[in-house]
Amino acid sequence: MSGYIEDTDIFLLNKLLGVEKMDVPEPLFKYTTLDTGIIILSTGRLRWSSPLHFNDLSEFQRMPHFEPSLDESISKLPEIITAIITGNKQVDENKLKNAPKILLKTVRTLINSGMEPDAAIRELINQYHGADEKMHKTLKATFESFRVNTARVFCLTTEPDNDVMWAHYAGNHTGIVLGFRHLPKLDTPFMATQPVTYSRQAPVAGSGIDFLLYGHTPELRKKILNAVCYTKSYRWEYEKEWRAITWRPEEKGKEYGDYKFFPEELESVCFGAKFDNSRLNEVKDIILAQYSNCSLYRMVVRTGKLLREAVD
Repeated sequence: MSGYIEDTDIFLLNKLLGVEKMDVPEPLFKYTTLDTGIIILSTGRLRWSSPLHFNDLSEFQRMPHFEPSLDESISKLPEIITAIITGNKQVDENKLKNAPKILLKTVRTLINSGMEPDAAIRELINQYHGADEKMHKTLKATFESFRVNTARVFCLTTEPDNDVMWAHYAGNHTGIVLGFRHLPKLDTPFMATQPVTYSRQAPVAGSGIDFLLYGHTPELRKKILNAVCYTKSYRWEYEKEWRAITWRPEEKGKEYGDYKFFPEELESVCFGAKFDNSRLNEVKDIILAQYSNCSLYRMVVRTGKLLREAVD
């Protein structure tokens, strides 16, 4: 895409996810190497990458699960159906999906014919055998239908002075960190960023019992997509990541997209503690020419601690 990234793409995705606008930290920061940073500053473009090429191999692959699981919930289904029939459990039967509606109707018929409730129900729930495995495959297939290779993700963080981030993503302290402010009047894309949630286990999408009764509701779809797009393993928690996602079906087969940002969005540039001073004026000249509202900082080590200090 040659122009500014369309905000509507971000907000349409969030509408699909059921994500509401939230208070986004400001500024948000992007760690980068010096050479990449100079390209960004010179062109006024940011590289939004495909999640298929992230260094976390589980990106967009962590399928959520139910608690209690579907198999556990199925074992409780006779008790639940009996409670509904006897009036001990109140549900809106109009909101039930077709399978439990038919199950209720059939069980009521069998009971009226003299069969014991438990026997009638157990006779009818054999179809659910291996439900968790089937559901995992269904979720994966459903999400793959969104064509993950067309997703474009831009990752930011709330911390400009993270030692590990400087080492991993900014050329071992030789690169720079870009700070971005939000421009409400322009509905800039980073206003739609969402925080990443970190966990040891795959995220929980909801209750297996609710799924058996009500099916694939809009609320469940929202939780599934949020779980896949905005969760990572706890091992990445140090990143304190916020991310924006857009979809580019016209870029299928590409690994990234370079999209323009507004010069006013660039709030600051911070040089690493090992920054090559011989290239300082090269970067300063670009900033002075194109980014009049940008502040400059430099990381320094004092008493063994990494600190960010302002540069004239």
